[in-house]
Amino acid sequence: MPGVAVVTGAAVGLGAAFAQALRHEGYRVVTSDIAAGCDAVVDVADAAQVKAWVDDVVAQHGPIEVAVANAGIARATHPLDPWDKGLDDFSAMIGVNLAGAYHLGRAVAPGMVAAGAGNIVLVSTDHMVDRPGRATGGGAWMDLYDAAKWGLRGLVESWALALGPSGVRVNSLCMGATDTPMLRSFMAGRITPEFEAQIMPPEHVAGVLVELLREGPTGRTGEQVPVLCRP
Repeated sequence: MPGVAVVTGAAVGLGAAFAQALRHEGYRVVTSDIAAGCDAVVDVADAAQVKAWVDDVVAQHGPIEVAVANAGIARATHPLDPWDKGLDDFSAMIGVNLAGAYHLGRAVAPGMVAAGAGNIVLVSTDHMVDRPGRATGGGAWMDLYDAAKWGLRGLVESWALALGPSGVRVNSLCMGATDTPMLRSFMAGRITPEFEAQIMPPEHVAGVLVELLREGPTGRTGEQVPVLCRP
């Protein structure tokens, strides 16, 4: 039987879809976000908050089997931005998108190793994988977003090697444009009909997560799993 799963950034969008899909699979899902509507209010950029939340989940529900580091933000950034804006963007983007995932992974890893099984899934982007007719990266105005996501790749590859002998799988989901409030806000006024036609529903990405988990202990690990097509 599936055990306990935690999902960050689960109030809306992808996180909400991940939580719903995991519940449908039979997991006991515990969610967090900085917004209301989840089981806990947690700022993933704050290591102490993440550790306290994970410890509380384990105390109340038992060992964590699946951890989905979904919480993320998007800002338009550029190397010629005003200095103070650049520093603020760096702190926010790296703090949430990279450090937030690191905090969750580090908080759950010891328990998974002790149990001899577990799945850590970091939510990334298709900017990290080769796409037909397109180079990697998100463009000139996404340097910090991409820097954080490339950092996730490093965590996935290293953690998979370090934790694999203990039965813990580590992967990232690298999806293309997905219909979330974050995407709609970031692309406000710039969504063309052609782009609209490419946007995937969050439920499709959540389905890929479920398929990844169903692979079981011998399934993929250390991979950037591409989710590039609208169903």
